[in-house]
Amino acid sequence: MIENSYIKAIANQYADSLGNLKSYQLPKDGAGAILRNIIEKHKGKYLLLDFWGTFCGPCTGMIKTMSKWRELNRENPDFKFIFITGMAESPDNQYNDFVANELLGEESHRLSNEDFGVVKDHFNISGFPRYMLVGREGEIVNDDYEPIVLNQDLEELGVTFYQ
Repeated sequence: MIENSYIKAIANQYADSLGNLKSYQLPKDGAGAILRNIIEKHKGKYLLLDFWGTFCGPCTGMIKTMSKWRELNRENPDFKFIFITGMAESPDNQYNDFVANELLGEESHRLSNEDFGVVKDHFNISGFPRYMLVGREGEIVNDDYEPIVLNQDLEELGVTFYQ
Protein backbone atom coordinates (compact mmCIF):
# COMPACT_ATOMS: atom_id res chain seq x y z
CA MET A 1 0.00 0.00 0.00
CA ILE A 2 1.30 3.44 -0.94
CA GLU A 3 1.15 5.91 1.94
CA ASN A 4 2.72 9.04 0.40
CA SER A 5 -0.24 11.03 -0.95
CA TYR A 6 1.65 12.50 -3.91
CA ILE A 7 3.01 9.14 -5.04
CA LYS A 8 -0.39 7.56 -4.47
CA ALA A 9 -2.06 10.21 -6.66
CA ILE A 10 0.49 9.67 -9.46
CA ALA A 11 0.08 5.88 -9.21
CA ASN A 12 -3.72 6.18 -9.33
CA GLN A 13 -3.52 8.55 -12.30
CA TYR A 14 -1.27 6.11 -14.09
CA ALA A 15 -3.54 3.16 -13.25
CA ASP A 16 -6.55 5.07 -14.59
CA SER A 17 -4.70 5.76 -17.84
CA LEU A 18 -4.21 2.05 -18.48
CA GLY A 19 -7.82 1.69 -19.54
CA ASN A 20 -7.08 4.04 -22.44
CA LEU A 21 -4.15 2.03 -23.78
CA LYS A 22 -4.41 0.32 -27.12
CA SER A 23 -2.28 -2.75 -27.43
CA TYR A 24 -0.52 -3.43 -30.71
CA GLN A 25 1.28 -6.25 -32.44
CA LEU A 26 5.04 -6.31 -32.71
CA PRO A 27 6.26 -4.92 -36.02
CA LYS A 28 7.38 -7.35 -38.68
CA ASP A 29 10.74 -5.59 -38.98
CA GLY A 30 13.99 -6.40 -37.18
CA ALA A 31 12.98 -5.11 -33.73
CA GLY A 32 9.76 -7.11 -33.84
CA ALA A 33 11.59 -10.27 -34.88
CA ILE A 34 14.14 -9.89 -32.09
CA LEU A 35 11.50 -9.51 -29.39
CA ARG A 36 9.19 -12.12 -30.94
CA ASN A 37 12.04 -14.62 -30.74
CA ILE A 38 12.37 -13.92 -27.01
CA ILE A 39 8.68 -13.96 -26.10
CA GLU A 40 7.14 -16.55 -28.43
CA LYS A 41 7.74 -19.50 -26.10
CA HIS A 42 5.69 -17.73 -23.40
CA LYS A 43 2.49 -17.37 -25.40
CA GLY A 44 -0.46 -17.46 -23.01
CA LYS A 45 1.34 -15.47 -20.30
CA TYR A 46 1.61 -11.79 -19.54
CA LEU A 47 5.26 -10.74 -19.60
CA LEU A 48 7.14 -7.89 -18.03
CA LEU A 49 10.17 -7.12 -20.20
CA ASP A 50 12.84 -5.32 -18.20
CA PHE A 51 15.41 -3.48 -20.34
CA TRP A 52 18.41 -2.79 -18.15
CA GLY A 53 22.19 -2.44 -17.88
CA THR A 54 24.72 -3.37 -15.23
CA PHE A 55 25.95 0.26 -15.15
CA CYS A 56 22.46 1.51 -14.23
CA GLY A 57 21.94 1.89 -10.49
CA PRO A 58 18.15 2.26 -10.76
CA CYS A 59 18.05 -0.88 -12.96
CA THR A 60 20.01 -3.08 -10.60
CA GLY A 61 18.20 -1.57 -7.63
CA MET A 62 14.77 -2.42 -9.08
CA ILE A 63 15.91 -5.92 -9.99
CA LYS A 64 16.98 -6.44 -6.38
CA THR A 65 13.81 -4.81 -5.03
CA MET A 66 11.58 -7.07 -7.13
CA SER A 67 13.42 -10.26 -6.15
CA LYS A 68 10.63 -11.39 -3.81
CA TRP A 69 8.02 -10.85 -6.53
CA ARG A 70 10.13 -12.90 -8.94
CA GLU A 71 10.59 -15.69 -6.43
CA LEU A 72 6.88 -15.87 -5.61
CA ASN A 73 5.88 -15.80 -9.29
CA ARG A 74 8.61 -17.99 -10.78
CA GLU A 75 6.10 -20.81 -11.43
CA ASN A 76 3.15 -18.52 -12.16
CA PRO A 77 1.28 -20.07 -15.12
CA ASP A 78 0.01 -16.64 -16.23
CA PHE A 79 2.96 -14.27 -15.77
CA LYS A 80 6.75 -14.07 -16.26
CA PHE A 81 9.57 -11.56 -15.83
CA ILE A 82 12.10 -11.40 -18.69
CA PHE A 83 15.32 -9.37 -18.54
CA ILE A 84 16.95 -7.91 -21.66
CA THR A 85 20.23 -6.05 -21.94
CA GLY A 86 22.94 -5.42 -24.51
CA MET A 87 26.63 -6.19 -24.62
CA ALA A 88 27.63 -2.54 -24.32
CA GLU A 89 25.21 -1.95 -21.44
CA SER A 90 26.35 -5.09 -19.63
CA PRO A 91 29.94 -6.16 -20.32
CA ASP A 92 30.75 -9.87 -19.91
CA ASN A 93 32.15 -9.97 -16.38
CA GLN A 94 29.66 -7.54 -14.85
CA TYR A 95 26.74 -9.27 -16.58
CA ASN A 96 27.80 -12.77 -15.56
CA ASP A 97 28.42 -11.72 -11.95
CA PHE A 98 25.12 -9.85 -11.66
CA VAL A 99 23.09 -12.67 -13.21
CA ALA A 100 24.77 -15.23 -10.95
CA ASN A 101 24.03 -13.16 -7.85
CA GLU A 102 20.67 -11.54 -8.63
CA LEU A 103 19.00 -13.23 -11.61
CA LEU A 104 19.87 -16.89 -11.12
CA GLY A 105 16.96 -18.95 -12.41
CA GLU A 106 15.46 -16.00 -14.29
CA GLU A 107 15.22 -15.58 -18.03
CA SER A 108 17.84 -13.06 -19.05
CA HIS A 109 18.93 -12.17 -22.57
CA ARG A 110 22.12 -10.32 -23.47
CA LEU A 111 21.72 -9.11 -27.04
CA SER A 112 24.43 -8.12 -29.46
CA ASN A 113 25.06 -4.37 -29.70
CA GLU A 114 23.43 -4.38 -33.14
CA ASP A 115 20.26 -6.20 -32.03
CA PHE A 116 19.88 -4.18 -28.84
CA GLY A 117 20.41 -1.00 -30.86
CA VAL A 118 17.61 -2.00 -33.26
CA VAL A 119 15.23 -2.61 -30.35
CA LYS A 120 16.23 0.62 -28.58
CA ASP A 121 15.81 2.66 -31.76
CA HIS A 122 12.46 1.17 -32.68
CA PHE A 123 10.92 1.63 -29.23
CA ASN A 124 12.68 4.94 -28.49
CA ILE A 125 14.48 3.52 -25.47
CA SER A 126 16.83 6.28 -24.43
CA GLY A 127 17.17 5.49 -20.74
CA PHE A 128 17.08 2.61 -18.33
CA PRO A 129 15.33 0.94 -16.70
CA ARG A 130 12.57 0.63 -19.27
CA TYR A 131 9.72 -1.82 -19.02
CA MET A 132 7.21 -3.26 -21.48
CA LEU A 133 4.08 -5.17 -20.59
CA VAL A 134 3.30 -7.88 -23.14
CA GLY A 135 -0.08 -9.60 -23.43
CA ARG A 136 -0.94 -13.27 -23.64
CA GLU A 137 -0.82 -13.34 -27.45
CA GLY A 138 2.48 -11.45 -27.73
CA GLU A 139 0.90 -8.04 -28.23
CA ILE A 140 2.49 -5.00 -26.64
CA VAL A 141 0.08 -3.77 -23.97
CA ASN A 142 2.33 -0.90 -22.88
CA ASP A 143 5.81 -0.16 -24.26
CA ASP A 144 6.70 2.35 -21.54
CA TYR A 145 5.30 0.62 -18.49
CA GLU A 146 5.78 1.58 -14.84
CA PRO A 147 5.73 -1.59 -12.70
CA ILE A 148 4.76 0.29 -9.53
CA VAL A 149 1.17 -0.92 -10.05
CA LEU A 150 1.99 -4.28 -11.66
CA ASN A 151 0.02 -6.30 -9.14
CA GLN A 152 -3.06 -4.11 -9.57
CA ASP A 153 -2.82 -4.13 -13.38
CA LEU A 154 -2.41 -7.89 -13.57
CA GLU A 155 -5.30 -8.41 -11.17
CA GLU A 156 -7.51 -6.26 -13.44
CA LEU A 157 -6.42 -8.48 -16.35
CA GLY A 158 -7.48 -11.60 -14.42
CA VAL A 159 -3.97 -12.72 -13.47
CA THR A 160 -3.09 -13.83 -9.97
CA PHE A 161 0.17 -12.11 -9.01
CA TYR A 162 1.81 -13.23 -5.79
CA GLN A 163 3.47 -10.58 -3.63
